[in-house]
Amino acid sequence: LCCIGTSCAIGTGCAVGSGCAVGTGCAVGTGTGCAVGTGCAVGTGCAVGSGCAVGTGCAVGTGCAIGTGCAVGSGCAVGSDCDIGTGYAVGTGCAVGTGCAVRTGCAVESGCLTCHSSCGS
Repeated sequence: LCCIGTSCAIGTGCAVGSGCAVGTGCAVGTGTGCAVGTGCAVGTGCAVGSGCAVGTGCAVGTGCAIGTGCAVGSGCAVGSDCDIGTGYAVGTGCAVGTGCAVRTGCAVESGCLTCHSSCGS
C-alpha cells in the first residue's frame, strides 16, 4: 500500500514500490518510466526525472530535483532542496545534506556524506 499526495504527476510506465509515500505536488518520471523502490519517502514538491531509479528505503526531502536518468542507491537520505543533475548516481547508503548540488563530473560514492556543498559545474 502506498500513500500518494494530492496534485502529483506519476509518469507512464513508472513503478512506485509498496509502502512508499509521495508528497503533495510531486512529479515522478513525467514523460517516461522510472522506479521508486519499496519503502521510500519522497517529500512534497519534488521532481524525479524520467528514467530514474530511486532505491529501496530512500528518503528524499522536500523540494528536491533529481534529473533525468539518475540513480539514487538504496538506503540514501537526500536532504531538502537538493539538486541532482541529469544522469548522475548517488551510491548506496549516502547522505546528501540539505541544499546540496551534484552536477557535471561528480559522483557520490557509496557510504559518503555531503553537507552544504556543490559538486561540479
